[in-house]
Amino acid sequence: MAYLQSKGVETNKQITNNTFDDYIMFRNTSSSPPTKMVLAGEITKINEWANKFLLRNKYIEADMLLDNRGFLKQVKVTQKDRDANPAINSEDWRKIIDYVRDIWRHECIPPLDYLEAPDKRTYSDLEPDRRQWARWKRVWFYRTLFWHFILLAKNTGMSPEEVLKLKWKNIEIKDVGRLSQSKAKQEIEEIISEAQAEGKEIDIEEPEATDPSEWVSNPNTCGREERLVAFIFTTRAKTQQSREIPCNQGKELKRWMQFVKDHVAENNLDMNITGDSYVFASPYNEENDSPHYTSLSLSWREIRSALKDQLKGHKFTDKPYTLYSLRSTFIEDHLLKGTDLFLLARIAGHDVKELMRSYERIDIRKRAREITSINYGKKGETYEDINLLEIEPTTER
Repeated sequence: MAYLQSKGVETNKQITNNTFDDYIMFRNTSSSPPTKMVLAGEITKINEWANKFLLRNKYIEADMLLDNRGFLKQVKVTQKDRDANPAINSEDWRKIIDYVRDIWRHECIPPLDYLEAPDKRTYSDLEPDRRQWARWKRVWFYRTLFWHFILLAKNTGMSPEEVLKLKWKNIEIKDVGRLSQSKAKQEIEEIISEAQAEGKEIDIEEPEATDPSEWVSNPNTCGREERLVAFIFTTRAKTQQSREIPCNQGKELKRWMQFVKDHVAENNLDMNITGDSYVFASPYNEENDSPHYTSLSLSWREIRSALKDQLKGHKFTDKPYTLYSLRSTFIEDHLLKGTDLFLLARIAGHDVKELMRSYERIDIRKRAREITSINYGKKGETYEDINLLEIEPTTER
């Protein structure tokens, strides 16, 4: 690690009880200072390494550790620190996704008359427009990538780094189906009409109304529509915990794959898509690599800036939305929905205790109906109120 190199430490035996005294200052004065949450995680790992490896293998003595716990005292993480990546409320999310899809993506496309010019290379227009023609396809691809990137991040709870490292072989899409009452009615009417044309009389009952979220596996079911559910297998770098995430992003992933293949073919680009290809690989990057996190972060800030006067922000903090807010949104949405904590922790790759500490201040107003619910039609038990202030003194002594 860079810190040990700065201290001239090359072997475990060179470590002393003072080796890590300047670690926190070193990290806070680096080019990319960590948040308190990140720093706390680093300190935990260093202390675990000291206890479980250095001490156990006798590279250090027990009295070198603070309170027999490690080299460093843990930094205090407040709720404000935990709010560094606030969840996005539904109204703000709709504004963001609509802007990205319908406006931001299309800003890079040249005017129609420019596209219709017979020879773009000699088109007598402004120099910026000629440069724009040379780059618009690359930007169009990147911005469409970004649109699908934030959709997947928000609907899976994966960190930005996880999404960027995701490969096609780690995604399985199943058509679980759903029942559409309107489609069922239309199909029944068509069957009856065809039968009547042949001089037959038939009577078909419409299927019973079901929950739209129910899966319909039989492809021959009347009124069945396609519903694609994606099962994503990923490993979170922070915890090295592997998990499988089911999500309603099958249609979007299918659309993204179609876009990539069409774009590559139409522009004669050199990019072969296999199971080992990154989902968000770009034919315009060296070795068809995914975009760098920094580029995505800059794009997010650009979008956030364009919408700064329209976004309400999170009610508990003034911190701006970040790319990591997409993960926070996934978790907070499930907490509000009442998803089982252990299931959510497993899907999100979180410790249950950390989940509760980080996301304990959910929006109570969103669950007001649950809190203030009344069982209408059910006669409840009544009890007489006793107001102690109304007690009168006794007349008899």
